[in-house]
Amino acid sequence: GAQYSVDARLARSASTSTKQQTPHEVRASLCALRARIQAGDPDALRAGLAYFVGVPLTLLDDVLLMGPHDVDWIIAIDPRAGISYVDLSYLHSEMAQSEATGPRCIAASAILARPLPEFLHRALVDQLRVAPGAETIDDLPRGAGITGRTELIFEGSLGRIKASVARLYRARGRVALESGLDRLRAALITADFSLIGKSIVHYVTVGRTCLWEAAQQYSDYISWGPVVSLSDGPAVGSAVTPLESTIRALDAWSCTEVARLRPGKRYTLSSLEGHHNTYTLAVAQRIHFLLGGREQAPLKYTSADFTSAQAMLAIPDKRAGVYRGLLPVALLTFVAEQVALYRAHCVALDRRLAHIGIPSDDARRQYLATVAGFVDAPLFCTFANAAITPIGTADLRDFFGPDRALAPDAGRKYWATLLANSGCSTSDVEAYLRHSSAGFHRLGVTSLYALGDTARRVAMVIDRAILDMGWRPLVGIARR
Repeated sequence: GAQYSVDARLARSASTSTKQQTPHEVRASLCALRARIQAGDPDALRAGLAYFVGVPLTLLDDVLLMGPHDVDWIIAIDPRAGISYVDLSYLHSEMAQSEATGPRCIAASAILARPLPEFLHRALVDQLRVAPGAETIDDLPRGAGITGRTELIFEGSLGRIKASVARLYRARGRVALESGLDRLRAALITADFSLIGKSIVHYVTVGRTCLWEAAQQYSDYISWGPVVSLSDGPAVGSAVTPLESTIRALDAWSCTEVARLRPGKRYTLSSLEGHHNTYTLAVAQRIHFLLGGREQAPLKYTSADFTSAQAMLAIPDKRAGVYRGLLPVALLTFVAEQVALYRAHCVALDRRLAHIGIPSDDARRQYLATVAGFVDAPLFCTFANAAITPIGTADLRDFFGPDRALAPDAGRKYWATLLANSGCSTSDVEAYLRHSSAGFHRLGVTSLYALGDTARRVAMVIDRAILDMGWRPLVGIARR
């Protein structure tokens, strides 16, 4: 099935690679490594830290042992708590550029926190007693040394590929997949980011409880036992992912504004334009947020994009190889209903403009006709001085103001996080984001990926969340 395709294909291809240890070799190597660590072997401790933290042995000596240090770091270990930290902003520069908007967003940062297995933490503490002033791993005691060529098992056997530490290290991502973790969590726990596209870490916010559970599942699978507790703290991911309460408040405000400006039986051109502009911006915000749109000027949705019988929508918001950005996303039931109401609003508005004497060749009425006629023209336009203006994300930001406005791509972050936390696979999340996935070509004839199945899973989760938030399609001047 579609759920099987990507993770299983990665695991299957990796398990036959001579660059990685086989599953049997991995289990034997990790058991042998744990025994040597518990016996007090300082070199085995280094190899164990390298494997679980995800740092090559050649770079392990530079890992900081956190304390009262005022220095830059990329990877560090807090030996008192048994927590390893990775600053992902060095890998994903956009994470360093995000600025949180206070209590309106999920508390998150680019710092990835992961707990160590308890026995590995105890062994590290024992070594620090011997070297209490150690500031990096390089300052800890060492023995004869373990290198990437070292064999932990089958040492000296002939006629076979060496079960080296280097091959064990390269297998860690595959082992995490075999433990049942999805690709995103496997990448975060093992620091093997070849399992995912780099951008997904910027969009999906993963909390510490989820990270602890993933680390525990992984550690249990490799027989390294319980991991240390992970204290409360910021999630890892975007700092501008809005809270559900923020979304509710913003939408409630826009609905109130639309109702306040709705013209009565005695209307004027000014009242019609004022209500239309507010209604357009409110609906555009909803559609852009729900479809996970990017920052755009103007928004690229057209009336022709939305028909009554379609299940998918191609959004041209970013070039993707030969596909020119026209990558498909599920057309949510709520979105289809909201666009239908917006189209009905435009039809009713056109009648009212005609009633007050606006000619049919007026730019405003011609625009309303394109919306009603499913024409390939901008769907969302506002009126000013007898002219029409297609709106973009900057107009949405101006409409809601600095105290309410969301980041232009807030919907991508919000729904990607919700999908990941609702049990959707990493592949489903990447499909919603319209990102390519490692290990397969989404539109290739040999792909095991089923686009329709993924669209249905994504739409089901988001449509259910919309109902839980209490959203209802917003009506303009047309009757339902």
